[in-house]
Formats: sequence, structure tokens, C-alpha cells
Amino acid sequence: MSAHGRPIEEAADAAAAAGKAAVLVSPDAPPQSIGRALLDRGARHTAVAVCSRLGGHDEEVTRTDLAGLAQGDWDPLSVVVLLADDGVAAHKCLAFGRPDRAYGHRAGMITKAEVRAVVLSKLALPTSGVLWDVGAGSGSVALECADLAPSLDVYALERSPKELRANARGTAVRVVEGDAPDALADLPDPDRVFVGGGGLDVLDAAARRLRPGGRVVASYAAIDRAAAAAEHLGHLVEVSVSRGARLPDGSFRLAAENPVFVAWGPDE
Repeated sequence: MSAHGRPIEEAADAAAAAGKAAVLVSPDAPPQSIGRALLDRGARHTAVAVCSRLGGHDEEVTRTDLAGLAQGDWDPLSVVVLLADDGVAAHKCLAFGRPDRAYGHRAGMITKAEVRAVVLSKLALPTSGVLWDVGAGSGSVALECADLAPSLDVYALERSPKELRANARGTAVRVVEGDAPDALADLPDPDRVFVGGGGLDVLDAAARRLRPGGRVVASYAAIDRAAAAAEHLGHLVEVSVSRGARLPDGSFRLAAENPVFVAWGPDE
């Protein structure tokens, strides 16, 4: 909410009624005036952060409480973040790299949790737009993208989508049955594409349709295919994971997973 161009009483009323709020202040309604107005209303916020000159070289974030907010002399070019209680949700809201067991899949056709976390980071999801998951398998990448960026339109393409349909039931992910690249023709142009299955023809078809500023990420089990993809996209990383496994005496050994190669590009 903004305290600029509106009565400070109105902004304070709205903030006081919210358990969590961010208030954009101004010289006419600086942070300390919001603090005083909230104290007058008996606001229950116990944690306050004054975020000043955001994006500048002298950016600063100061933690305080309502009394400190009201008594301070703060920069009016700030955002005041207000949290009731400790400001931490009782339960995790978003999962990043969920366990493989969270998804139904067959014959290991799933992007493993650790690889999925790397893929999601390379996708650098926008807040809105269109995402394709091509060769989606169980749909694990598409489903986590939809959770992390709810305003994205997510399309998951798979030739045998039985498990995908089951996993996507009740979500916003749109399941498309077919083979790439032909089945891509009727989809809207994407801002992000994850290619979990298919050759360079699929990669090139996706890249041709990519909107300005978009990005393609692809994963491969074979280094020769990954290297060829990196020639097209520009970047490549190997993800090697060893998972802890119990020995008979209860101690741990490390069980290596097969390496996976992730290619991505272009740069944003």
C-alpha cells in the first residue's frame, strides 16, 4: 500500500488491520508519522523494517519496532515493512526442489529434486508470462514453476501423460498430449521453456518461438547432447549428486546419482 497521495490516517487504518503490510512512504508521510499513527491505533505489529533508498548504492534496511519507528528520524524515500508476531508462516508456503516421492512417476521419469532446484534457478522465472515444459514426464518442473510463479501460464507437453495428468489434477498446469516439436504449434509463444526430453530440433523449435528476453533451459543425461545444446544456448553445468545411504551398522555412505547436464540461455 502507499501513503503517497492519500491521508496518512487511511494508510495507517489499512496497515493496522493487516497482519503483514508494506507501506510506501513519502516526504509528506514519512516513516515516523506512520509509526505514530499505528501506535495510536494499537497496532499489533512486533517487527518493523525500514527499507531506504532501495536499488541505490547506499541502500539500507534497518530493523526496529513500532516505538522505534515512531521516534526515529527516517529517510522518506523508504518502504516500511510491518509484521505481526514473528512474521514467519507456521507452515512452508512454497517448496523448491520437492522430494521425488511427491510425484507419481514411472521408470524414474522425473527430474530429480536436486537437479530440479538447479533447473528452477536457471529458469529465473518471471512473475507472469508463458512457460513450456517440453517432455514433461511426471510434470515435476511444471508443477513447481506454477507454485513459485502463480501468474505464469504453464503448459506441460508429454506424449504419454498418464502420470502427468494425475500429478497436475487440481492445479493450474495445462497438460498437452503430443510429440514435440509438432505439438508446440498451437501453444502461445513462451517466455520460458524447459526441455526435459527431445533432440536439438525440439530445442531449436522452442528457441524460435521464444519471446524477447526469454530463456530456454534443457537437461541431458549424455554429455554429447548437452554440449550440442550448449553450443546453441551458451551455457552448461554438470550437476553431480551423492545421496546419503545407511550402512548395516547405521552409519552413512554416499551413493552417487548419475550426473545430469543442464544447458541454458540466452542471458537475460
